[in-house]
Amino acid sequence: MSKFIRSNPYAVLLILSLVLYLAGNNLLSVTDTAEANYAETAREMVLSGDWISPQIYGRFWYDKPIFYYWELAASFAVFGFNEAAARLPAAIMGTASLLFTYWFSRKVYGEKIGWLSALIFGVSVETWILSKSVITDTTLYLFMSAAVAFFYLGYAENRKYYYLCYVAAAFATLTKGPIGILLPGLGCVLFLL
Repeated sequence: MSKFIRSNPYAVLLILSLVLYLAGNNLLSVTDTAEANYAETAREMVLSGDWISPQIYGRFWYDKPIFYYWELAASFAVFGFNEAAARLPAAIMGTASLLFTYWFSRKVYGEKIGWLSALIFGVSVETWILSKSVITDTTLYLFMSAAVAFFYLGYAENRKYYYLCYVAAAFATLTKGPIGILLPGLGCVLFLL
């Protein structure tokens, strides 16, 4: 068993995280105000066919940038309008964050620290809650942490990683607005100082 785990770490972490983050999502009703606003806006995007200008209750709604609405709308378009589909993007992004944490930690610090980092991140209560919530936080976390990680790799190893840093910061900005580039940028500036 341990030989299988060592030779397939990404598959093991993928299965464990998907089970952890997907289990029971169809039983969790979308009742929170923020969750309901995101879900309704994405539902109206699918029904209207307008994937550029978010609307809620027939009125344009520019509360947040578009990326998270696209995630939800894509999930609704494929799986229908239900709680499991509404919570799927957060579960996928939580899983991607866990895999990214493992990859980056293993690359920088070695296999043991990679496993410890992924497991600590994956079973933390906050990660579990956010990976089941219909809010932007898991998507934002993935892109902001990727921006900082790729900045570090660009600084320490190969300048080509800077391009991935820029792409990740752009997606973070598309997810939550200027905070998606300002927070990672501040961290990078403080690191350089």
